[in-house]
Formats: sequence, structure tokens, C-alpha cells
Amino acid sequence: MNRRQWCAMWAAWLGTAGLAWAAATNRTEGPNLIRSYSYDERTQTLTIVLEPDGTTYHFFGVPPQVYRDFVASRAKGTFFVQYIRGRYEFRKE
Repeated sequence: MNRRQWCAMWAAWLGTAGLAWAAATNRTEGPNLIRSYSYDERTQTLTIVLEPDGTTYHFFGVPPQVYRDFVASRAKGTFFVQYIRGRYEFRKE
């Protein structure tokens, strides 16, 4: 996937402002787009806070193994796009 495709993918997720931001800051590596994350194993809720504006997403029904794989991943943004986004119900804050 080239930079343009990657930015377009994130623009779809973040909105059109995401494309302008990714292009302007040259942030094309997934891990740079995740500010922080947490997980509640009891409710299987994964919370991810994205850069640059701190938008928070709560993903529901994420199995513990998926969270462990996410934490172990060297490229959390890439893992997020491939294995979490679009696969679980979510709420945006």
C-alpha cells in the first residue's frame, strides 16, 4: 500500500480532515496515529484514543486474545486497521 492509499484509508476513518492532517504531517505510519489505549476485560471493551485531536473510540466485544495481540504488535495502527476497525461495534466520543 502506498502513502496515498494509506492516507485515503485513514481519511475515510477520520473524515476529510484526517487526509489533510496525515499529508501535512507526513504521518503515514500507523503507530503514530494511536495516542493511547486501554482495555476492560470484564466488558471486553477496547478504548483507543487517536492523534492528533484525541478522538476516542470504544470498541465492544473485543476478545482478550485480540487485545493481547494488539498490545504485542509493533505497528499498532496497522493492527488496528487490519483486525479491529470495521470488525467490532463502536462508539465515538
